[in-house]
Parts: sequence; C-alpha cells; structure tokens
Amino acid sequence: MVLRSLLELVNSRTRQSWSLVEGERANVVLFDVDTEAGRSAWNANQGLTRESIRVWCSRQGPTEAVKYYLKKPYRYQYLVDLLTTVRGSEPESRKIAPASAVTKNKFGRRLIDTVFNPADHFLGLLLSVIEEKQPVQFQYQDSLPLYVEPKDWEYFHQDSEACLRRLCGSISSHITVEVITKELLTQQITSESMEGRSLQSLLWLAALEGSAGRPLPDWGEEDLLKLKQWPNLGVLRHSLDEMRLAAFMTKQAANLATIVADTGVSKKKAVNFINACSVVGFLETNIEIESAPELVTAGQKQGGIYGFMRRLRGNS
Repeated sequence: MVLRSLLELVNSRTRQSWSLVEGERANVVLFDVDTEAGRSAWNANQGLTRESIRVWCSRQGPTEAVKYYLKKPYRYQYLVDLLTTVRGSEPESRKIAPASAVTKNKFGRRLIDTVFNPADHFLGLLLSVIEEKQPVQFQYQDSLPLYVEPKDWEYFHQDSEACLRRLCGSISSHITVEVITKELLTQQITSESMEGRSLQSLLWLAALEGSAGRPLPDWGEEDLLKLKQWPNLGVLRHSLDEMRLAAFMTKQAANLATIVADTGVSKKKAVNFINACSVVGFLETNIEIESAPELVTAGQKQGGIYGFMRRLRGNS
C-alpha cells in the first residue's frame, strides 16, 4: 500500500507516469531481498524480460555488486532518485505497456487531491515503522509523545483522545519520528505507568482520521466491496454510523454508491470506514478486468517481486 501510494505521489509531483504492474512485464523490477522468496527470485532472475532493470531492495546496503538499489523502508525521495536514474539509462527503444492496456488500468493515476496517499500522512509513517520492526517515538506539536513497539504489536499514549486523533490525522511532515531502544521504551512505560494498546486500533484510527473522504488507491468507487469479517468494534473506535456500515458490508457486496444509499451514511464517512477496514485487512474487493491483466498488482504472487512500468503518453 505504501509503495503504491508513493508511486502515485511521484507521478503527481514530478509529472511522470509510472504504474505498478506484474513483475514479468515491468521495465523496472523490485526484489525485496529481505524476504526468502524475494532473494530466491533475485537469484533465479524470476519474472524478468531481457529489457527489465533489476533493483535490489533491502533495509541494509547490497551484499553483492548491484547497479540499482532502493533502500527500505520506502521513502518518497528514495523512489524519486531511483526512477530518475532509471529514466536516464533507458534506451529509446525500451518496450512499454500497449496504449490499449493503459486505458484500462484499474490503478491508474488519480488527482492528488482526490486520493488518500498514506505516504503523506501519519498512516504512512506508522506502516513504515511496522515494516522496520523498531520501537519509535512520535511527537506532534506540543502533545505528549506516542510510543510504538511493532514487535509486540502495541502502542503507548498518555494524552487525550483529541490529541491522539489530531496526530493520526496529521501530515507526515508535521510529525517528528525518533527511533528508540527497547530499554528506553521500557523505562518510559514504567515511569509513566502506561498501558499498551493494540496497534491494530492505531492503524484503524490513522485511516479514519487521515482519509478526509478520499479513497485509498487499492479500491475504486465502482468496485464491489465487502467485509471479510465483523470488525472488533469493542477495541476499534467507532460510532453508530460505523456500526451501520459494518452490518451492511458484512452481509453483502456493493459499490460505494449503493453502500451510501442503503445505510444512509454520508459518502465521506463511508469512505473513511472502508479505508480503515482496508488498512487492517478486513476489506474484500471484487475488481473485474476483462483485459490487460498485466496491470493488476502481483504482490507476493511473484515471490517478493514488484515492478514499475512507464506508461505511454500522447493519444493513449
């Protein structure tokens, strides 16, 4: 999710046109070598065409000679630097996606003000911290710090509910992030007598507060949407509107317009709720694409491989 959001951010700010696609059809293929599947795929050259550029992705520097490297956790500037370098090395004859396929891209570029990009908000910072598995301290303005221990799937916060919601809805550039040791975290928890809370509830709140009625890139308004299970609303912050949405979406699949019409909940609240369900893994989408399956994100199906493809401009 962070990778896709960062890519849309790059497209909107730099006026480039890249799409996340299946690895074997991509111009640029990312191998997450921190995973066993990704390292095996790298060694086997899985999913590559002759024209593809291989990129080594890891938290640490390359352990072997590589031409292209992308540091994790994924950050906007890291990705911009990589794609700028890649474009400078591209021959004029490099193959790209057919124009007829590009027009059917389900995850096509959308205007930056109509889509919720986690990379620009607290949610993106939180997802990166979870990936890194290191304790951190978040600080927003004059509020008390918020501590996250991703390995134990907990967070700790002493301030008011209102302060927590302001942090969760803030843009990432207004938040200070400091990596701390497990020992320091333990000291803070003990000295302040803080109790841990489920990190799932923080992800949920970060999506609710940050969305502002804008859908995430991984679902569309015309998609058929359904919940895989009833959200644990005893732990996750909710209102009566969220309960209505959960009751409706647990029983049946529907697009956004139908969900709003049948529940009587505003479109903004419905979008925020759907985003929150998506972030914590409750959302099931039914995306129908009759052609150009290569433009659907492959995810882990390619063994830790992700790919980017530059889209055709002009009459396409």
